[in-house]
Amino acid sequence: MIQPDLLASIRQRFQEAKLISPVDITALFVALLTSYFSNSENIQHETLKNRTYDPDYDKTKIIIDAAGRWAPENAGTRPAILIARGEWRAMQEGSEGGRILGSVPATYVRKYLGQHRLQCISKSPAETDLLVDEVFRFLIHIEPIILQELPFITFAVQGIGPLAAVPEGRQHWLSTILVTYSFAESWMITTPVTEIEQPPIPVE
Repeated sequence: MIQPDLLASIRQRFQEAKLISPVDITALFVALLTSYFSNSENIQHETLKNRTYDPDYDKTKIIIDAAGRWAPENAGTRPAILIARGEWRAMQEGSEGGRILGSVPATYVRKYLGQHRLQCISKSPAETDLLVDEVFRFLIHIEPIILQELPFITFAVQGIGPLAAVPEGRQHWLSTILVTYSFAESWMITTPVTEIEQPPIPVE
């Protein structure tokens, strides 16, 4: 389902990263999906088996890329899977800014909650439905691998959005998959914090 060499490469990227950024997670989805669609034997829906990915834009039968990356040679090429970052939030747990109780030097933890949207676009409602279902099931099936191999606390495919018409020169159709995830980050403060002298409170 996921090639061992690809999994090793992804694991190494996350292990070496000092911070997990939205770009890292977008790259994760791009790597997983380009690998999956590179081999027609992976594709479950028979009518999509000819929609294989090739890094050469002149040869590929499907565009898979970050939504913010625009290239003239692939503009309007469909079908496509475009990966876009959604909302990110930070959640503090505990007191003192999330400090681990008794830690010296002071160590802090913050939990991050994020989401990505995978936009599946095609030339007809039927093909869009098949494409979004293909991606939806693939991501669900690899959830346990992602959680086992990468530093996520949670990683969950939430669902498929409704079909919507997209005017792109000619009419195309879009449906979006929402994926949510969370992970934690810790850091230390080794510089002594200067005590700020408070002004005296006037007594009336």
